[in-house]
Amino acid sequence: MLEFCTSFILIIVLVYPAQKFIILVARLLNKHLPENTPLLPNLPMKTATSQLKLKQGHANPKETQLAVRGAIVVSGFIAAAITGFTWWIPILIWVVIIRSVE
Repeated sequence: MLEFCTSFILIIVLVYPAQKFIILVARLLNKHLPENTPLLPNLPMKTATSQLKLKQGHANPKETQLAVRGAIVVSGFIAAAITGFTWWIPILIWVVIIRSVE
């Protein structure tokens, strides 16, 4: 039970660093890869754009949903990495629950 509660707090605390990490990855991909590279590089770019629009107050509901989901997933991955993937089950449960609440 302690792991379950601690993993929730860890995910919530790591949302802001996750947003910064997504924006950093998008900037690095934008510098080093050609524009419209298929699939994987476009996802961080879209997520980072959605987060920047959300921060400025210009995001539509779809962009808001993408920004929140991306931040929660990355936050869960960072939390799992911090715990050495020993608490990955409670973290995965919380990520699924938080993503489905929207």
